[in-house]
Amino acid sequence: MVPSFLIWLACTTSVVLAAEKPKSVGAPRSLVRYSQVRGRPYKVSYDSRAFTIDYNRSLLLGGSVHYPRLAMEDWGPILKNMALDGLNHVQLYVFWNVHEPKAPQYDPATKTYKHTYDLEGRADLAKFIKLAGDNDLFVDVRIGPYVCAEFTFGGIP
Repeated sequence: MVPSFLIWLACTTSVVLAAEKPKSVGAPRSLVRYSQVRGRPYKVSYDSRAFTIDYNRSLLLGGSVHYPRLAMEDWGPILKNMALDGLNHVQLYVFWNVHEPKAPQYDPATKTYKHTYDLEGRADLAKFIKLAGDNDLFVDVRIGPYVCAEFTFGGIP
């Protein structure tokens, strides 16, 4: 038989524990948005539980967009819809064979290679990144050189 004191202690402890509000572990109440830090320096780091943006915990909730595969006029609406759907970041690969379509030419006089880059039209990486910022999205740039996205030669020039 269990002593009545132990039953009383177990019931009292259960009531006290049930009445105690759970302690916050610093979980984000909402995602940090690019507009919260735009136009000033900010720090991106991580702790044992999450990314921190300007010392605020946040998830990077987003998706990948392959900008050279899309018509430029579709970039804005796609990024806008990502933000409207509650995402706060976009991830992109840099497709080097799009940006450097010709092999570098060796110059024996200077013993250097001359590179020709394409940063126009669907290869306008700066424009895509600016559009992402204008749509309140952080940008995660995967510079490669290999693109794991079913792209010719993995995107290597």
